[in-house]
Amino acid sequence: IGTFLTGNAYSGEVTKQRVQYLEDLSIRRRLLALFYKGQTMATDQTITIEELQTLSKDLDNILTHQQGEEEQHFGDIVKGLMNDVADRMNDVNQSGMMTGLRLFDSRYGWHGGDLIVIAGAPSAGKSTLATTIAYNMSVRSVPVAFYSMEMSAKQLTARIIARRTQVSSSTTLYGKLSDAEYSRLYDGTMAMANLPIYFDEDSKTSFNRIRGSIRRMVKRYGVKVVFLDYLQILANGADNNREQLLGDMARDLKRDAVELDIAICALSQLNRSGDRVKEPNLSQMRGSGQIEEACDTAVLVYRPFVYGIERYKDGTLT
Repeated sequence: IGTFLTGNAYSGEVTKQRVQYLEDLSIRRRLLALFYKGQTMATDQTITIEELQTLSKDLDNILTHQQGEEEQHFGDIVKGLMNDVADRMNDVNQSGMMTGLRLFDSRYGWHGGDLIVIAGAPSAGKSTLATTIAYNMSVRSVPVAFYSMEMSAKQLTARIIARRTQVSSSTTLYGKLSDAEYSRLYDGTMAMANLPIYFDEDSKTSFNRIRGSIRRMVKRYGVKVVFLDYLQILANGADNNREQLLGDMARDLKRDAVELDIAICALSQLNRSGDRVKEPNLSQMRGSGQIEEACDTAVLVYRPFVYGIERYKDGTLT
């Protein structure tokens, strides 16, 4: 019996998540019951004002109980902020989730509530950059979720595996491996099998379904970082005011990041430019003004060596 119990026991964090999930379901059921009760009372001419006031109090009690645990005093926030400042002064990198890339980790990684936008021209390497960060974070035990509108979960997995095994994703997916390549691939995949990276193929049909899936991922698996590849595909079909739609999507992602205390990294396509050699700028990003306002960090991917440029404007090598 002891072996059965220990073998089927959940960790404290998983148990906490499941308890929170059950509490949320309970509150939803109570609110739904009050909603139906209110509908009935609204059409019943015999209902008194006192009964309506009681219904209102019941609703207020549920919402007050739900929100009470989220209230924080200014002084407590100040103490936490000063602790973060002290940690950074002492080089204690505990305030953010490290990406493994100096560009982001110079600010002590990504933080809960952040919306990061990575934009670039077609084939500039946005997806490769995102999968690299996802891999780097997962090996640091940070749970991540990845939603790609262009690639399947199997294709994404092959890209991530290539980081460790040095076997190209195209070879893994479509080629015939040598014995040495197969050995590296097998050993590498076995070592990576437990990385906390999650996919949801069924949710990719709409933006709202992805948002719902993100919430489930956070509750079930404790996901801390979400990658979304990429915004413009999700806005396809919206011919009228597409720029406004992209802005709304960015703002919704920012709100979700803050509410769920996670970092969301959304990839964005740049408009095609006649001069591909020229360094990109934010004005090339469709919906750039509104997306830029919503995000905390906007990064433009540019690989000048692809165009035969050996040095940046400041003289440094590319």
